[in-house]
Amino acid sequence: MRTLLHVLLVAALPLCRLTAQTQAAPNAATTRTPDEYSTATIRQHNSREWILLATDAHLPKSQDYVQDAQGKTRVWKSQAAVLNYLAQQGWFISPIGVEATSGFSLFHYLLRRPAQ
Repeated sequence: MRTLLHVLLVAALPLCRLTAQTQAAPNAATTRTPDEYSTATIRQHNSREWILLATDAHLPKSQDYVQDAQGKTRVWKSQAAVLNYLAQQGWFISPIGVEATSGFSLFHYLLRRPAQ
């Protein structure tokens, strides 16, 4: 009986080593790149126009709003269109809050995406 137990232990030893090596090695599928965060503010310009305040920290301070190819402030028809634009840029969007002032409203969002 003692010999049988000894044979089973010796036979199981390579299996234990294999399991330990598998757990110790980092798996490329589980390693994640860090996330990039930003904020976005959408301004209701009037009842039919929405403007996105620039979210890129690398833009010059004079460019307060997202611009089109001609350098003009880009205007969207709805707040949903602005959010779809941000989603197309790879951002996951979480609402932060709303700031109501006289004449217009500001909608604030937290943005997150995998670092590029």
